Amino acid sequence: MYPYIMNFLRSLNASTDNNFWRVGGYSYEISNQVKFLGMWLAVAMVVGILGGIINKKSRKFAIFTIIHGISTLILFHMQVTLVSFNHSLVMMPFYILCICLTVYIIVNLNDKVISKLMYAATVCLSLLNIAFAIFGASYLPSVFTQISLVMPHSQTIQIRNVANWITNNCGEDDQVYFIPHGFPYNPDVFRYINMPDRTVMNKMSYGSAVFGNHAFPTQLFDSRYVLTSVPSANIV
Repeated sequence: MYPYIMNFLRSLNASTDNNFWRVGGYSYEISNQVKFLGMWLAVAMVVGILGGIINKKSRKFAIFTIIHGISTLILFHMQVTLVSFNHSLVMMPFYILCICLTVYIIVNLNDKVISKLMYAATVCLSLLNIAFAIFGASYLPSVFTQISLVMPHSQTIQIRNVANWITNNCGEDDQVYFIPHGFPYNPDVFRYINMPDRTVMNKMSYGSAVFGNHAFPTQLFDSRYVLTSVPSANIV
């Protein structure tokens, strides 16, 4: 089994990619996920796991949840180095299991008054987390999610203007390459801004590649225009 295990470990991109360790490694990964979730929800999940381990009835489920989360990260890191905003969907089953554990522990507390208060607080905080994500979380304390699901109207206008410029000024053989691939700016926001009109998609390259899975983005070298943004990207 030793050769098999060593070959498996060598296939983990995160363990061999210098960029992964340069930005902070797994500590950076955890801090990123806390930004996505919000500090209060991350703490609630940890409490749920610890409480699940302590509670005999939920101990097996808690252990299964931990194994699920670790194995998901290991398998994901075989191909991708960092779990960015769009990649975090792979962690959703693990987070749902953690939330189920947290709710189970709360509703089964011996003190029913405290149980009801904690349940009500959890529901309120969850609704606030959703509201802040919709109406903009970048100006709020890190206790809530730092991801905004709605782009500011001023940015939407600028992105649409750029997309329209590409449509009007680039021919069928002209390609545009956009360098940052982060959040909120990346090629996709320009490619989909005028949906259902897909004209820009044929003129702007995707601009990102996971080596081993995607072809190298050679469009960078033969594009007629190369675009960037200020700030270049807020990659989280």
